[in-house]
Amino acid sequence: MLIFSKKILEGKHQIIKNYMHTTYFPVPYVVEGENSLPKLVSAMNNMYILKVFIIASRSVLATGNIDIFLKTLTKSHIEYFIYSDVSPNPTSQDVKNAYSKLLKHGGDAIVAIGGGSVIDCAKVVSLQANNPKHSVKQLNSIVSKLALRTIKRGLPIFVAPTTSGSGSEVTNSAVIGLGNSMSKTPIVSNKFLPKWIALDPNLLTSMPRSITVNSGLDALSH
Repeated sequence: MLIFSKKILEGKHQIIKNYMHTTYFPVPYVVEGENSLPKLVSAMNNMYILKVFIIASRSVLATGNIDIFLKTLTKSHIEYFIYSDVSPNPTSQDVKNAYSKLLKHGGDAIVAIGGGSVIDCAKVVSLQANNPKHSVKQLNSIVSKLALRTIKRGLPIFVAPTTSGSGSEVTNSAVIGLGNSMSKTPIVSNKFLPKWIALDPNLLTSMPRSITVNSGLDALSH
């Protein structure tokens, strides 16, 4: 019994040590205010980015609220491809599908425009892009030291949240469902922390009423 208890304590201690590796992370650059999303293009130019892979929610695409951003990309001679087929609770299959599109169409950076689900998916896709041999499950930093020490930094990520509740745009974590099961895996790594964030209130108008309420309650509960 004593040996069993000791192993449990050692296991908890290891989890805490792994977590401590992730408690410090650099703060992303933030631009804010109406029509701040197109301002991200200047940062892309400074980073010599020639093509971006955009992961966006269907609702924000339907409103046309990112049209000015897309035109600004075109004026700056930055190519783009838009992917919008992410589930409300992203799974490893969502990551796999988005990653396959990234491989096909290419991209020097990823732009995530959506709620927490879109942003979480984009983070893991960015990590997978530079670590193609590792599955989503292997990137789980709780059970694998690999995610903390040996993986390469993901592609640069630019984020524009369209909800107010998840906070995923400023965290170094993502939660992804494993296949068709009900289980989810938390992935924690500074190596997919967003580079730039645009807090553009115009994008919040794309939220359905129910999402507005739920994300507000989510923020309050945290």
